[in-house]
Amino acid sequence: MNENEALVSNNGKYKFYLQPSGNLVIKENFRTMWSSLTANIETFSSPYKLSFSPLGELILRDKYNYLLWQTYNINELKTKDEIDEILNNYKFSLIMSDNGELYIEDEDHNRYWSSWPVRNYNTHIRYTNKVVYSISSCSEELRNNYIYNLFSDPKEYNYYNKTIGQYIDKHYLNNLLPGESLISIFDAYLNVTNAQLVYNYKLNNDNNYQSSTIAECSNSKIKELKLQKNGLYLYCEDNKKHIIVKLPNDENSKYYRLSIENNINLEYPNLMIMDVKQWQPVWGLKPVRFLNNVNGYEKSYGLYNRIIADTSFTT
Repeated sequence: MNENEALVSNNGKYKFYLQPSGNLVIKENFRTMWSSLTANIETFSSPYKLSFSPLGELILRDKYNYLLWQTYNINELKTKDEIDEILNNYKFSLIMSDNGELYIEDEDHNRYWSSWPVRNYNTHIRYTNKVVYSISSCSEELRNNYIYNLFSDPKEYNYYNKTIGQYIDKHYLNNLLPGESLISIFDAYLNVTNAQLVYNYKLNNDNNYQSSTIAECSNSKIKELKLQKNGLYLYCEDNKKHIIVKLPNDENSKYYRLSIENNINLEYPNLMIMDVKQWQPVWGLKPVRFLNNVNGYEKSYGLYNRIIADTSFTT
């Protein structure tokens, strides 16, 4: 549903629609019966749109697909197998009744949400931080545009908790989309714009940010930055691929993590890929030192741009 489009009750008395301000309302003629209270929120941008998820959720997004508001659905508490069964076998409807109640129900008339506060399922969620709730092949994915880590195999960290009888999804990601950033507790962040992949950092004892462009899409927009089991890649919308680094695809590759790391021996925080199982660095934007020898004349580089020989070393 787009702005100023309406869902009308059969008797024509009640209308549910999305205002250009981003507010969802139910009107009885000119009287407001219910509102989502999402009008003119400063951090979001019009035009707004309302969608209906395969799990029977109303989801309100702005022009950049950031969430403002969504209905709370009890189906979110079910296990992964139960959710798969719902997606395959259930159909949901949004109904504007002749009594002025907006509600969501399934084919058997079981209700999952209502605009009336007297109903059991009447809660919703309003977002204060920008997040993206994307629907891809009936798979729900909650995204924040500020992310601390990327994982080569996010599903490796999900598990079934026998104590509570529930599948625990960590919602880890393996990619960054335009407008999203990989952040850290240090003075550094990786930013994905529409055209460039830029690393921003502060040198020790310096208040000004330094910027380094890692890769860019020159003839089209960026599609995504993706950490895979065999490396880190920047994909463009014109199907071009930029290789940031190729990595060994072995039994440990599913444990790769892209994050920003720092310690007292670094001049500034470094963008690094870590093997979190063996807890060792695999690659760094500023080359990681895996020294075979120390010599008195020059440094040399090996696989994955690692420094394998240098004139000095630190503890």
